Amino acid sequence: VIIALLASLLEAFIILPSHLADFVKPKKKKDGKPDFSTRFFNLLLQKYTSLLKKLLSRKCLSISGAALFIVVFFFIGFKFIPLVMFSGRGVEQFYIRVEAPAGTTLESVSEMARPVEELVAQMSPEELDAYTTSVGSLVEEGGYDPGARYGSNYAQIAVYLSPTQKRKRSADEISDSLRPALKKLEEELGFDRLYIYILKEGPPTGKSIDVNVRGKDFAVLSKISESIKEFLRALKGVSDVTDSYKFDKYEAIVEIDSQKAMEAGLTVEQIASSVRNVFEGGLATKIRLPRAEKEIEVRVRFPELDRKTFEAFDRLLIPNNQGKLIPFNRICEIKRTTSLSNIPHLDGERIINITAEVDNKNITSFEANTAIEEAFKDVPKENMGYGLRFGGEHEENVKSIMSLFQAMMLAFLMIYVILATQFRSLIQPFIVMLAIPFGIVGVVLAFLVHGESWSFLALMGMIGLLGVVVNDSIVLMSFINTARLKGQDRRTAVLNAGRMRLRPVVLTTVTTAFGLMPTAYGIGGFDPFLRPMALAISWGLIVGTIWTLLLLPCIYVIVDELMIKITHHTSLIFNGYKRRNNASNTGPSS
Repeated sequence: VIIALLASLLEAFIILPSHLADFVKPKKKKDGKPDFSTRFFNLLLQKYTSLLKKLLSRKCLSISGAALFIVVFFFIGFKFIPLVMFSGRGVEQFYIRVEAPAGTTLESVSEMARPVEELVAQMSPEELDAYTTSVGSLVEEGGYDPGARYGSNYAQIAVYLSPTQKRKRSADEISDSLRPALKKLEEELGFDRLYIYILKEGPPTGKSIDVNVRGKDFAVLSKISESIKEFLRALKGVSDVTDSYKFDKYEAIVEIDSQKAMEAGLTVEQIASSVRNVFEGGLATKIRLPRAEKEIEVRVRFPELDRKTFEAFDRLLIPNNQGKLIPFNRICEIKRTTSLSNIPHLDGERIINITAEVDNKNITSFEANTAIEEAFKDVPKENMGYGLRFGGEHEENVKSIMSLFQAMMLAFLMIYVILATQFRSLIQPFIVMLAIPFGIVGVVLAFLVHGESWSFLALMGMIGLLGVVVNDSIVLMSFINTARLKGQDRRTAVLNAGRMRLRPVVLTTVTTAFGLMPTAYGIGGFDPFLRPMALAISWGLIVGTIWTLLLLPCIYVIVDELMIKITHHTSLIFNGYKRRNNASNTGPSS
């Protein structure tokens, strides 16, 4: 964008003057009458001048009405338009995730996932492009996934959809149609969980809801986390509620009868070594092949099929110090159990991580996390040493909003400094920049009409709008100053500025807005990810230009009159411009 603007500046100063002669003369038909475009613009100019005179005669009422209008639209925009930084629209991929009972082998999970694969294969060819199955992990493709999980009891089917333009249903609608069948398979095949995970635009940010309950005792942590999960399940639009407090690690605990082991002449170390040799193998010897640099270790262990069953312990014989073989099951007992696969910590404290997804229709990530924060704000008071910390998408959203807010404030400052330098005034830049809230009204109106939400690209579009929407105000303000410098009174200068600059202001706005329309409305190809940015700039510029042409003259007159009454100067907002011009005409004294 910066390079394109610099190129247009070069064109305006060097190339354009050589072609002006082709455009400055009004074209007429053979009968001497103006063409349609000229007649249309003359009519527009007449209506605009009449309306501007009426507004100037009731300038205080006009500005009061505009201020109220802005306040109402700002309230509507931030109250009724949801905040969804990265939605799932336009996404062409989703995952069907399988979680089998703890201890399930990779081969068994692969077989259990086959009916799910068959269900995916039955999808319409217009919607399904391809699918792949991976066993042993739940992880997003193409980068860092903060919610990745690994284990033999996990499987994942990545479903790749056809391009958005070639199908009628979105990824959300397709996944919703699969959920009833997946629920039935979950009950029939005995999965712990069988669910769909839809990707979002932008970088991996984690789950829509990601709450960490921090503390020391897992009993208290579990109690708090269960309360939060029940609260989330009661919220409409929240799904896939789960937590990290899962006993999904399959274990076999060897309990040794110390009395019997002592009578048999065995130590704990000898028993543990024999059990290890069954599964990992014991070193029998080392051999060195001719011309080989390293020795090859020869290990002895049970056959692979025997190592996969508990019957291996029934055949295990342990040699004691006297060389006798003692049956394992005479001195030991095997207890099968499950345990936590890991104990996560955050800032040195144990945590239970609670995650869930939202549909962004009934509730958004921001709304759900805000509801949790409000409902469980007393947890630190009721449980000393325990607390909540929000992560995932909510944490990234807060960081993104703060970053964009800083960028917006920096843009405001830079625009003001440049305008103050140009006009040699501290007040005129504020008048020029009042076009910005008018432009934001256009953004709110566009999002209400098109059902859009505040997204990352929408906010980026608003930041870009800041530097564009003030251009028309700069043109009007500069022309007013020039007219007053030539001796015109304030009202005449304001009216003439509006009349003389109407055509270039309208043409600039129309060309910019129409250039964004293909992206905003999918002409030639639809991209829902970029659409909010195009809508924000185009609609904001159109509405901002209309309000600028009608209300900036009124604001200029009101501020000028107010400054004269306060300072008793001829015109405070005009004097700086006048002094700068006089200084440039006079030049340095000899």
